[in-house]
Amino acid sequence: MTTDGLDFVTFLPIEVIELIASYLDGADLLSCCNASQLWCDVLNRDAVWRMLCRQNGWCQDDVFRSSSWRKFYWLQKNWRSGHFKTNHHLIEGDDCLKVGLNKEYIVLCHVFSTQVWKFSPKPILLQEICCGDFHFQTNVSERSLVIRLRRSFHLYYQNKSDGRYSLVRVISQDKCCEDFDSDLDLESATTHCGCNRLVVIQRAKKDHSIAMWHLDSGNKICCIKMDTHVKHILKTIISSNRLYLVVVIDNEYRLKIYDFLKNIWIYELVVFKNIAFGVVPPEMQVNDKLIVCFSPVDINRDLCYGYSPMKVWDYNGKFLTSVILNSGRVDYFAFCLVDQFVIYRSSEEVVKVWNPRDDKEICELPAEKEICKIDRSIGSLVVFSYEKYFDVWDWKRKTKLYRVKTEHENYDSLIHNRIEINAFHYTKQSRNKKCFSVFSFYDQDLSNCNFLIPYNEGTLKYER
Repeated sequence: MTTDGLDFVTFLPIEVIELIASYLDGADLLSCCNASQLWCDVLNRDAVWRMLCRQNGWCQDDVFRSSSWRKFYWLQKNWRSGHFKTNHHLIEGDDCLKVGLNKEYIVLCHVFSTQVWKFSPKPILLQEICCGDFHFQTNVSERSLVIRLRRSFHLYYQNKSDGRYSLVRVISQDKCCEDFDSDLDLESATTHCGCNRLVVIQRAKKDHSIAMWHLDSGNKICCIKMDTHVKHILKTIISSNRLYLVVVIDNEYRLKIYDFLKNIWIYELVVFKNIAFGVVPPEMQVNDKLIVCFSPVDINRDLCYGYSPMKVWDYNGKFLTSVILNSGRVDYFAFCLVDQFVIYRSSEEVVKVWNPRDDKEICELPAEKEICKIDRSIGSLVVFSYEKYFDVWDWKRKTKLYRVKTEHENYDSLIHNRIEINAFHYTKQSRNKKCFSVFSFYDQDLSNCNFLIPYNEGTLKYER
């Protein structure tokens, strides 16, 4: 304050204020924001937090492109410092079939209901959706939710203000027969969401077809008839305005790619040939730079100990290279994509970072035999999941930041528990579907919070 009681910030150009703010860390910025409304408005500018992130070498990426720089800073800070809140719960009632993550929201998909939760930091049930029938399939994507019933689809769109979902449209085979083929068995159809589209893979009596709707309006876009020589559609991924299908054609696994913007099939790639000799359906991951496929090979017809070469294409369908997976008798292969790099388990105790464009190994990271999953969280951070804990690594610095124990007496032993990760949460659900844990990395300062919240014995408690 000046001698006459005026705030000196009012006399400074924005550029000078941003320069002063560049000498502060996140905690100092928060303290300054509490000084006055003017300081809060000025220091919460995106440019201030962007400068702070870049000073730490943190750049927003495809995973977190649309959020504010302030949120990005605190998520990076909490992930790197190990600041998070933990909730362990026992789920009673009908089984939780699936866990979906939508930024800071968690969707629990039950048999007869779908629940939308927010952990901030205590569990709050925002919404419970019951459609009056068995929920055969529930799909969660950014701001969209699709529930498939016996003969209909319910399309929901999320409100930005409170995080609740509103019903956009009900697509029923009974009332809107023009939306589906007359010989379609809707109960065997599968739904997929992404890029603001609902994609329904329809299995008719003679062939397959694909129907698409806009998720925000519920309007139908088109219906595509598949070629008659497509015997099976095995896997479906929606990413970067494209639809990726792994299909069986002429004793081969092929990858068909459909462009949503052009509304045409653009590529058809041969993934593996001679599939009758033990090659099971391939695993696949895609982003806006790479397409990666590999497949386990059933050597002894009991356990999958062998693996086919991992093949890599660029975004334009050009084959780049392949690598022989030296996994020995590893019974679980794990990998993930981080921009133009592939991070994969090359042997029982080694994880490699590989650049397929140059066919160059970037570095090796030590792991343990029990590793079962590799995921990207945010920025250059990756998570190695094990049966009873997970490790957080900065792969660019080749540094393990910390380890978090996740064991619970209600987790199944000796089998892989279901794990989902995004920039806000690490979630783990037991195979018996009765125990559910959430490790929440919020987009706010958690440095003064307890590292762990004790186990909550009993049912999942919530406030409506």
